[in-house]
Amino acid sequence: MKQKNWKFNLEAFHNYFNEETAVIFIANPNNPTGTYNTHKEIEDFLLNVPSNILVVLDCAYYEYVQENDYVDVHQLLNKYENLIVTKSFSKIQGLAAIRLGYGLANASLIESLNRIRQPFNINSFAQKLAINAIDDKEHIQKSIDVNQEGLKYLSEELSKLNLTTIPSVGNFISFNGQFNGKELFEALLRKGIIVRQIDLYDMPDFIRVTVGTMEQNQIFISALKELL
Repeated sequence: MKQKNWKFNLEAFHNYFNEETAVIFIANPNNPTGTYNTHKEIEDFLLNVPSNILVVLDCAYYEYVQENDYVDVHQLLNKYENLIVTKSFSKIQGLAAIRLGYGLANASLIESLNRIRQPFNINSFAQKLAINAIDDKEHIQKSIDVNQEGLKYLSEELSKLNLTTIPSVGNFISFNGQFNGKELFEALLRKGIIVRQIDLYDMPDFIRVTVGTMEQNQIFISALKELL
């Protein structure tokens, strides 16, 4: 991953374009860093992408981002016909078990995708849950509030333990320190706490923890203190 301050270094992406490039994927916010690229950074990038290359902007954690310079999805979709924005019901709505997401793009691009879409890929029960979830503004706002409080708490407590954190705008935070990632993961697991090793992302000895309720966050920090 080409990164700069744990963000996608979009300016460097153009060095890798060639005649075989067909699709570019950008996660914004990114997983597992939790960092994001601004609207200007994304638009400056799109301005220099050939129209025959599809850009998939993965905004699975979109609702958690509270920064004012985050992407304006509607503005981008109205300007770039080679852009598709993907979102998920697994995050802010908490419906990971129904395995449902969706994409936003211009009509011609959606029509092309419909040609290859499986005819029975979404069941009616999942569709009904999705409709109700979108309309449940109270739940969405509560999820945002709980996440903001928990993210602040975890960041502060991890810093107090002299651990290095990556500033996150998602619903998780990644950190490292003077520990072995695999050993810490297993030790926390024995205490009934599931975190995530992220060695596969070329981030050895980083641990990613998801923001929970305040009670869950406090249990995690207490267990971590015992192990460090």
